[in-house]
Amino acid sequence: MIHALLAAAVAAGLVLPASAAGTSSFSDVKDPATSVNADILRLMGVADGTGDNRFNPSQKLTRAQFCTMVVNFMGMGDDVVLHSTRTIFTDVASTHWGRGYVNLAATMVIDEENKTRLMLGTGNGKFEPDRAISYQEAVTLMLRILGYSAEANASWPTGAIRTATELGLDRGLNIAVPSAAVTRGQAAVLFSRMLAITPKGGEKPYAQALGTLVEDVIILSTNATINGQSGW
Repeated sequence: MIHALLAAAVAAGLVLPASAAGTSSFSDVKDPATSVNADILRLMGVADGTGDNRFNPSQKLTRAQFCTMVVNFMGMGDDVVLHSTRTIFTDVASTHWGRGYVNLAATMVIDEENKTRLMLGTGNGKFEPDRAISYQEAVTLMLRILGYSAEANASWPTGAIRTATELGLDRGLNIAVPSAAVTRGQAAVLFSRMLAITPKGGEKPYAQALGTLVEDVIILSTNATINGQSGW
């Protein structure tokens, strides 16, 4: 239901800008833009807080954590249990919390023509689930989902970084070192941006792939704050 509502909002251009953000659901998120993006992920079930009503936007994400967010973002969380009993990577043991998510991402073919899987290992039968994921690795996954695998793989990571910029994935992030770790706050921006991007060869934003567009819906917010004025 949340996926469908957000899809409708994106399609109608109703996703609120930072200036329209009200009070954040998380006590440690003060930036209006981060507040909106974090709440979108929370409502979609992509990322919860880290306890004590905190989002920890500056916390670095591991490869397993980002993998989990991607799977949930695609609405495929229910399929995780089917992949929890397999051993694909030697460093993702049966006791690892993210095993099902990692296995699903590693076997999910995202590009049938080129047989590209959603997320690959790092060689020698390893996945390095607890290593911090870099910006260039993160946007590569997103580009694969959007159908830009070929562009992302061209002279990697240069192709992935360039394509992400051309599509507007990194708008507002000001990434200085693409090989540096992605934070929870940055990931929230990336996922929110992705909702409004049209997949390669498509006609509608990616958000509409996550749910059914609902017509004639009115979404009300009482006492919203817009441009510094409350009571809207």
